This record gives sequence, structure tokens and C-alpha cells, in this order.
Amino acid sequence: MKKFNSLLGPDMESFLELKESLGYSRNTYQYQLGKIDEYAITNHPQLDVMNEAMVLGWASKRKGESNNGRRTRLFTIREFGKYQRGIGKHTYVLTTDYFDKPLNYIPYLFSDEELKLLFMAIDSLPANRRSPEIELVLPVLFRMMGLPANSGHLEENENPLQTDGELYTPRSNEVSIYYSLSL
Repeated sequence: MKKFNSLLGPDMESFLELKESLGYSRNTYQYQLGKIDEYAITNHPQLDVMNEAMVLGWASKRKGESNNGRRTRLFTIREFGKYQRGIGKHTYVLTTDYFDKPLNYIPYLFSDEELKLLFMAIDSLPANRRSPEIELVLPVLFRMMGLPANSGHLEENENPLQTDGELYTPRSNEVSIYYSLSL
């Protein structure tokens, strides 16, 4: 269990206990609260409640930070501020105006030709003395990443490795799927 060292620490610990009693995992908030605690010690060591300068300093956009990463950071300080206000402390609560819109990532689907070129490149990796056997591991790893999640559940008498060098995954969405394992 992380110990908080700033003057906000006792409230942070009580906040975590409340969230746990409501069914949340301690880990949901603990990491970001630890970062806020470090920030408070470094930049506002005299504060036992959050003021506007502290919260807005914490909320400022960081170089290289994604919108979703920032939202996670801001969500924690906002929830903690609401907790402090709820227990009767005069604290600054970050408004949602500071939150960036969440980004919904759209997956990129490779064309058959792109997949063919990708696997050709992976299959032709040279040996590398700094990464022994990488030329053997990466082709298998990349092929396994495309397997359906339930493909590891085989019956005791089923052999997924066929003699023709292909991997057979039975009952994957009711369709038999074959993956070439040629190295």
C-alpha cells in the first residue's frame, strides 16, 4: 500500500477507503493520487486542500500526453476534489470544461497484400546476436496475435499442428481456421 506524504495524504487515504467500500478497486485511483501527492509535495507543500492554482497546474496539458491519458489524470483530481468538498473542506473542484473529448480509436485493417508483405518481411528477418532466435520467435508471435481468443481451448485428443505446417483452430466462430506456420 502506497503511503501518501503530502498534507493531502490523510484525505487521499480516506478517499481510497471510501471508493473501496463502494466496490471500486484501490488501483483505479491509487496511482494517479500518488502522482498528485508528489506534485503537491514539490509545488504546494503547505496545502491540505487543493486550491485553484494547484489543480490547474496539475491539469495543464503535458508534452506528448494523449487526450485519453490526460482525461484519466484529470478525472482522478476532479473526483478527489469532489470528495474533499463532500467532507466539508473548501477545495477547488476541476470543472469538466478542462477535459478534452475522448478519442475513439479506429482500428486499421490490413489488406491481403499488406499482410502478405508484412509476413514476408517478418519471415525474412536475419539472425541478430543481440536478440538470439528473434528470427524464429517473431514470425510465430505475429501469427499468434491473429488467432481468435478461444483457439487455445483444445480437446485432449486434438492436435492443432497439422503435418502440412499449418495450425488448425477448431470451433473458432464455428469455422475451421488455418494459419500458415511456414518459417
